[in-house]
Amino acid sequence: MTEPTTPAPRVTSHTYEGDSGPCRAEAYGQTCGAPRDVHELDEGHAPLLPEREQEIRESDPGDWYRAPWTTDYVEGNGEADDPSYWRVISEGATIATLPDFAGNLALFIAEAREAVPELLAELDRVRAERDKWAAHLNATAQGAGRLQNQVDRLTAERNRAVRAFESLAQKHDKAKTERDELRAEAGPTRAVLDEIHAERARQEEKWGEQNHPDVDPRDIPYVTHGYYASHADIWRQVNEERAKPSRSLGRCTGHPEGPHPHTAWDGVLLEKAYEALAEEDPARLRAELIQVAAVAVAWVEAIDRRAAAPAEGTDH
Repeated sequence: MTEPTTPAPRVTSHTYEGDSGPCRAEAYGQTCGAPRDVHELDEGHAPLLPEREQEIRESDPGDWYRAPWTTDYVEGNGEADDPSYWRVISEGATIATLPDFAGNLALFIAEAREAVPELLAELDRVRAERDKWAAHLNATAQGAGRLQNQVDRLTAERNRAVRAFESLAQKHDKAKTERDELRAEAGPTRAVLDEIHAERARQEEKWGEQNHPDVDPRDIPYVTHGYYASHADIWRQVNEERAKPSRSLGRCTGHPEGPHPHTAWDGVLLEKAYEALAEEDPARLRAELIQVAAVAVAWVEAIDRRAAAPAEGTDH
């Protein structure tokens, strides 16, 4: 009995240093005589040799059996002389028959009629693309020295930029620390004013500079200001009533025991806002608006303190 021989490992194509041409050796050293270690071993795939490729191209039936090919299942009566089978059909003609269990194979044959030419066309396209990029890479390689010089120059510039950025980052961190220290010294009011400054910048960016009259020019000034003055008076009375310690049955549930004030921010702000709106003199109006802004800041600070305070009933 003849001992089975181990087939030579298959190899992928490589470039042989002798002539820079592609090596299509089917096994080590068969065609080009290149040393074994210059081949890239691929145990699971053999290269498509030119002879095999030509065989595949010449196997195309051309116009003999036009595409597309389809499959059809013919059901027999179950007897040996009339079995079920699959047909591969081209323009109504049966070009192949297969057993009834070979439906997938029949479909493969039918699909191959168009798939093989498509794959060969794609192979040609990929090769053309490969050749194009090979030429491009070859041209690019010729300028490698110049590119390397540019890389070195850009690297030096980048290093300078990194150092400058690090220096700026250190200055930024220092300025941020100083700013935080100043904020801590200034207290919560400074933090709120910073937010107001940012909001004003946002408003300027969105709306631009705004210049409007103080009240509707269609109104009678003394009537409009009188209306606002009456509302300022109403809220002044409301605030005075709230400030007096009292305890209302049914309304003070959960409040401190005994009489206590009920001053609230809504009344404080509305009183100041209506007082400002009641002013006709620009200087007094400006002064009142500053007071309105200050009350709004104080209200925001109170909200922040409320949010930062531990919840009632929690451990301190």
